[in-house]
Amino acid sequence: MAAPIVRSGFVDRVNELSALAREADLAFHGEPRVVYLSGPAGIGKSALVHRFLAQHTGLVEVLGAGAEAEEGMHLGVARTLLRVLAARVGAATDAAFGAGGTDPLACGAALVELLGLVQDYGQVVAVVVDDLQWVDPRSLVALAFALRRLSTDRILTVVAGREDVLPDTPFGRLLTGPHGRSLVIRGLDAAAVKEMASRLGSHTPTLAQAEMLRAHTDGNPLYLRALLSELLPSELVDAGRLPAPKPFAAVAVASLARAPEPSRRLVSAAAVLGMEARLADAARLSAVTAPLEAAAAAPANLVQLIEGPLGWALRFTHPLNRAAVYHDLPPGERARLHGLAAVHTLGRQALWHRVRGACDPDPALAADLAAAAAEEAARGQLETAAEDLSGAAQVHPDAATRQRFLLDAVDLRLWSGDPSAAAVLLSRVENPVGCRWHYVQGHVATVAGRLQEAQAELQAAWQQLGPADDDLRGPIASLLAQLATLSDSGDVGAQWAARAISALPPGHPLLSLSRACLALDLWIAGRSDQAMANLAQLSADPAGVTADDAAELAMRGQLRLWSDDPAGARADCAHAIHLGRKNGLPIHVLIATGYLAEAEYRLGKWDDAVIHGDLAVSLVEDTDQFWFRAFAHSIAAMVWAARGDWKVAETHVAAAGTAAQRLGNEASHGYAANAAAHLAFARQDWPGIVKAAQPLYHMGSRNGVFEPGVLGWRELYDEALIAMGQVAEARRDLQEAYDLASCRARRAMLARLSRPRAALALASGDTDQARHTLEDGIEQGATACSPFDQALLHEALGRLLRRQGQRRLAASHLQAAQDRYRRLRAVPFMSRCGDELAACGLHPVRRAPGPIGLSPREHSVARLLAQGLTNRQIAAELVISVKTVEYHLGNAFAKLGVSTRTQLAAKLEERLKN
Repeated sequence: MAAPIVRSGFVDRVNELSALAREADLAFHGEPRVVYLSGPAGIGKSALVHRFLAQHTGLVEVLGAGAEAEEGMHLGVARTLLRVLAARVGAATDAAFGAGGTDPLACGAALVELLGLVQDYGQVVAVVVDDLQWVDPRSLVALAFALRRLSTDRILTVVAGREDVLPDTPFGRLLTGPHGRSLVIRGLDAAAVKEMASRLGSHTPTLAQAEMLRAHTDGNPLYLRALLSELLPSELVDAGRLPAPKPFAAVAVASLARAPEPSRRLVSAAAVLGMEARLADAARLSAVTAPLEAAAAAPANLVQLIEGPLGWALRFTHPLNRAAVYHDLPPGERARLHGLAAVHTLGRQALWHRVRGACDPDPALAADLAAAAAEEAARGQLETAAEDLSGAAQVHPDAATRQRFLLDAVDLRLWSGDPSAAAVLLSRVENPVGCRWHYVQGHVATVAGRLQEAQAELQAAWQQLGPADDDLRGPIASLLAQLATLSDSGDVGAQWAARAISALPPGHPLLSLSRACLALDLWIAGRSDQAMANLAQLSADPAGVTADDAAELAMRGQLRLWSDDPAGARADCAHAIHLGRKNGLPIHVLIATGYLAEAEYRLGKWDDAVIHGDLAVSLVEDTDQFWFRAFAHSIAAMVWAARGDWKVAETHVAAAGTAAQRLGNEASHGYAANAAAHLAFARQDWPGIVKAAQPLYHMGSRNGVFEPGVLGWRELYDEALIAMGQVAEARRDLQEAYDLASCRARRAMLARLSRPRAALALASGDTDQARHTLEDGIEQGATACSPFDQALLHEALGRLLRRQGQRRLAASHLQAAQDRYRRLRAVPFMSRCGDELAACGLHPVRRAPGPIGLSPREHSVARLLAQGLTNRQIAAELVISVKTVEYHLGNAFAKLGVSTRTQLAAKLEERLKN
């Protein structure tokens, strides 16, 4: 039996179709576009998209849609897109993104890869996502993450939804960016209404009647279609005889009421089962013995009979039609059908049929839902677990237990990164008191960056802990430890972290994070040996560490960085990121990305530092982890400042400062001040350095921000004080910094402090002491300092020697500095050092090495290619598409005048030598 033929009533939308065509043309010319179609239900968004696709048959279609029943299924829509893309390129989906993966960013990276592979020359890939309002939050994050990384791809993304997208969300920021556009779909005008009626085969109304219909329905095509199918031509004369537009359901229900009784029962049962139901299942629930005949007699405007892989099925033509039929069922009949459906379904689907069929409190059902939630949470399916706990709250008879289920569901929503869904659940709490309530409020405030409020709420929760709340002891302590860390209170944080570790059961997801937090707090408190001892159980080889210990591996990398071991830090952080990409990308991988960038900065691998610094900033924006924003931007600013790219550096420094002001914690202020001081230092702006750093002396804590090895602002501050004539203040601060670095045996910090110590000696007229101090610093810094800091020391000694008249010896040190500056492309420093070399009678090369004329992204791609990576490996490393890699390589080949990879590598090597 064939499905019934439904006439198309699509009309008008010329402007919208033209707008989409223009966006497709931009995409064809290498400018990826994202279009959001918004409007109320039934306004014709889906019909518009399908008509557009029908008119542009050359597009490669990748279709996905949200579904009301699957709103809590994490990564459901993103996985659908992955499957479609993988099928088009002949790849296995699991190869790109493991079937058990739960991380939206790893899924987003897989989308980037497949979107790059699916593009054929001359074709535009059209990614369509319908019903945005039902797309699960993780899919939205994955999609936004992927689309933000497309720069030259022929990708047109069209997303349709009922509601406006919040601007301060990853997807909202994507739409307001340079590649985004929003189109509001409005109702049809009278002429279009008239044409629609004609195309549907009903009586063609006059223009006056069409205007009456338009005013009556707001031009909503779905309601118009239903109304025109119900009304006789004579009924179009009198506006008073038109059904009220408010209950669209009335039209759908009236249509069903005229169908034969078996058809009515069959369609009602199908509505209980969902948007699409197997005909056999609907027949079983409705006790219809001839389901094919009953389906054929059902209203075609409500349901369609389709033949699928599991046999015949009934599919509702629109979610509103299904909702109309479902909600028209008497409550008792609806509950009875859900009860029958629960018997004939399995797993979670059966549980929720039981929930919707429950007329009375059902503690056994609540227990089953809670047990399912616990299993789901253990598998990382936090959204699903939260939904099941909210269901348990619906059916449990005890108010206190209901509140516990709800608050636990809120907590899971927060850990899954969905604060908006958490807020909805929180509004349903009946009695906002008690330990669990304060804990959840504290968690909400922590995620929102309201740290003082979070501290107060979590302290209140801790004080009200009772036997019934013992499961919260570890999570409360863990959050308080993290707050103490952000507040630079190492001793306090270590105490809370130890409490969390003792309270959390083995395998708890917060356990590794709490152990990492304990190590960090011990370090901040000045107990670095103890901190590293707490991480001693980790394998010395990062590759031997498993995903369960990834948070501690990332922390060991951070602490290695601060203890003058940037190479070890780089290895640990890189493997922590690898584990995150493979097994999900939690918060610790975000941290590892930032510290990987800083390790590469200290190692002199500045091109890599740029890549990972930008990636850290992008991850913060994509995941709304605003508590990390000041750190990410401050790290990203360092290379740009030292290279004299003032505009980019200023943007990062300003963003770090804004984040620090918003967050208000000591750690954020410390990193923001560090970035601002380095930018001022690159400009030789001594007052700017002092202005940036002085607020740190007025903070409530002087632990981590002043801990030697953590930040590099203090030697700059002391140099600036001396340059401005504030010698006494510099002497006091410098002695304190030197004593602390000596006590901690921080060789790199001691070497860096040689510069202000030498400047202080010069201010006192002791040039010999200044020279010996710098010579000692160079010797110590040769194995402990970064190439940049080594260059600064050589330059300082060269300047001193030139002023003493020892031009030849001065020139050797200045040339050593200049060579390092050139390799790093530290242009402002090259310029100043070049002036000194010129004063020695030399003619220094003032041009920085590297591929002149290449953009930063072209340079990154070319450099990785020269290292032997394939296009696909480069794409994975930079988290961009293969098509984007090819585009940048094409530009690089043309600009450098080469045609092969070997020639490109040789050209880059030549530029580094010259």
